[in-house]
Amino acid sequence: NIVSVSVHPPLAAWFSWVEEAMQKDEGDAPFAPPAHLDVGKMDAAQLGLDYPPPQLPGLLGGTQEWVTQEEFEDVHDRLVEKRAKSWIMENAEDKKERIRTVLVRKSYDVTGFYKDRGCCQRWARSTYFESLTLFVIGVNCFWMGYDTDSNDAITILDAALQFAIMENFFCAYFSFEWAIRFGAFRRKCDTMQDGWFVFDSMLLGLMIAETWVLPAGLLLSGSSSEQIPPIPIHILRLFRLLRLTRMARMLRSISELMILIKGMAAAARSVFFVMCLLVIVLYVFSIAFTQLAAGTVMGSFYFPTVQHSMYTLLIYGTFLDDIAPFCDEVGAESVACLLLIFVFAILAACTVLNLLIGILCEVVSAVAATEKEEMMVQFVTQKIESLLRAGDCYNDGMISQAEFERILKTPEAVLALEEVGIDPVSIVDFTEHIFHGEDNLEGTLNFPKFMEVILKLRQTNECTIKDVVDLRRYIVTQLTTAQEVVLEHLRDCDQASKGRASPSMGL
Repeated sequence: NIVSVSVHPPLAAWFSWVEEAMQKDEGDAPFAPPAHLDVGKMDAAQLGLDYPPPQLPGLLGGTQEWVTQEEFEDVHDRLVEKRAKSWIMENAEDKKERIRTVLVRKSYDVTGFYKDRGCCQRWARSTYFESLTLFVIGVNCFWMGYDTDSNDAITILDAALQFAIMENFFCAYFSFEWAIRFGAFRRKCDTMQDGWFVFDSMLLGLMIAETWVLPAGLLLSGSSSEQIPPIPIHILRLFRLLRLTRMARMLRSISELMILIKGMAAAARSVFFVMCLLVIVLYVFSIAFTQLAAGTVMGSFYFPTVQHSMYTLLIYGTFLDDIAPFCDEVGAESVACLLLIFVFAILAACTVLNLLIGILCEVVSAVAATEKEEMMVQFVTQKIESLLRAGDCYNDGMISQAEFERILKTPEAVLALEEVGIDPVSIVDFTEHIFHGEDNLEGTLNFPKFMEVILKLRQTNECTIKDVVDLRRYIVTQLTTAQEVVLEHLRDCDQASKGRASPSMGL
C-alpha cells in the first residue's frame, strides 16, 4: 500500500497540482484542479489507500466537495502570503543591511568627485601637496600680522619690495593650488558641491583683485594711489582678514583642536541656558538693589537704574573685578546691600559660572572620548583590513576561517587587535562562531561584515538587550537544528526497521 500511494495516478496528480499551485507567482491567476482530480469525491479504494483520505485544511475547507472560485482565490492569496513571509525570513540580513545603509551617515570625501587618472588628481590626492598647502596657509597667516604692523602702503605699488614679493608669491601659489583642484574634478559642475572649494574660490578672487587687478588698473589708467579715495581701498584691505578663515583647513588636520571645537559646539545649547539663568539672576537682583539703594550716594553711582545695576552686578559681582573697594563703599552706607552682594556673588560667580565650567568640561570630555574612540577604531580597522586584503588568497574580497587563522600568526594583526580592545588569545575560541554562525552558511565573510563582527567582540563593549535577544535567537536556532537532526535520525531508524520487516512479511 505504501508503494501504491506514491505511484497511484490520482493522488500523484493531485500532489503535482498542489506543487504547481504553490510555485505560481504572485500575479498569476488562481486555478482549480481538473475535474478528474476531485479527490474529495474519491474514496480510499480509488486513491489506493487502506485508510480514509487525509483532509487538506484550506484547500477543501473540511468538506468532501470542491468549493467556489472565491475560496480558491482565498487559497491562492494565502499561498502567496506564505511565500512572502518565507521570503522575508530568508532575506532578514538583506533588510538589516538596507536599514544600516539608511542609518549610517557616509563621511564626505571630495576625492570621490576626482578623476581616476591624470596629473591633477594625483597632485590633489597627494598628502605631500596637502601638507605643503597647509604650511603656506600658516606662513600667510603669520605674514598678515607682520604686514599689518610694518606696511603702511595703500596698494602693493607703494609697498616695499619684500611685501610685494610675498603678496605675489601667496597669490601665485593659491592660484596654482586652485587650478590643481579644479582640474582634478571629473565633472566641473561638481565643484559647486564642495563647500571648501567654493569658499577658497571667493577668497582667491578677492586676493587676485587686490594683488593683480587693482595695481594693473592703476598702471593702465596712469593714476596714483593718492588720487584714489582711500575708503574703498581700506575696505578692500579689510577683506584680507577673510584669509584667516583658511586656518580652518589647518584645524581639520589637528585632531585635538577639532575635538575642542566639536565639544564647544556640542555644549552650545547647555551654555545658552546657563547664560539665560545668569541673566535672570542679574535681572532679579538688579531690581532689588535699585530699590534698596535709592536715595543713597552709592545708589546714585552704582544702582541708578535697572540696566546700570545689571552692569554693576555683572562687573563686580559676577566677574569679581576689584570687588573689595566696591564692597567697602556699599557697606559704608547699607549693610543690607552688602549682605545681598555676598549672596549674589555666591549665586552668580561661585555657582552659575562654576556650573558652566563643569558643563563644558563634561561635554568636552565626552566628545573627546568619543572622537578618540572613533579615530582609534578607524585607524585599526584600516590596518586590519589591509592585512586581510593582503592575506586574501583568492582575491575575492571574502575572508575564510583558514585565512583568518593564518593572518593571526602575524605580529601586526595581533597588535592591531589588541589596540582596539580585542583579546587575540580569546578570539581563537570564537572563530567557529564568527565564520559559521546562524546567518552564515558558506563559512566566509566580506571585509566590512567581518570587521563588524570583530568589533562586537571588544572587551569594552557593554551587554545590551540586543545581545540578549541575539543569544536567545542563537540558542533557539541550535535547539531547532538539534531537534531536526534527532528527528531525521529517528526517521532513518524507522525506515530501516520497516525495510528489515518487509522481507519477513513477504515470506
